[in-house]
Amino acid sequence: MSSAYSVSKSYSSLDSSNMSVNLALKKMSSDDWADKVDGLNMISALSESNPKQVADNLKEVIVAILNECKNLRSSVSRVAIVTIGTIAQNLNSKIDSEMEKVRT
Repeated sequence: MSSAYSVSKSYSSLDSSNMSVNLALKKMSSDDWADKVDGLNMISALSESNPKQVADNLKEVIVAILNECKNLRSSVSRVAIVTIGTIAQNLNSKIDSEMEKVRT
């Protein structure tokens, strides 16, 4: 399976200044499913390397991820679900305010 189709740790070695939440969200809004997966992987990596940047945009990030959880392409929805878990693990209590959205 190609790394574009799965959860990727390839961003963990990149300098987080090269990545931004806005770029990841832009990729997630693309019509191309591979871009969506790339954006989700960027959010996962940013939540590990720069959790404050994700926390500062948490509402927008959660809404975008939840939209991708409903994606009919299973490779996108699977990565979106894993991304929620990664964010919850890396942001700890900062995500508590958004958990109601995640549960519904």
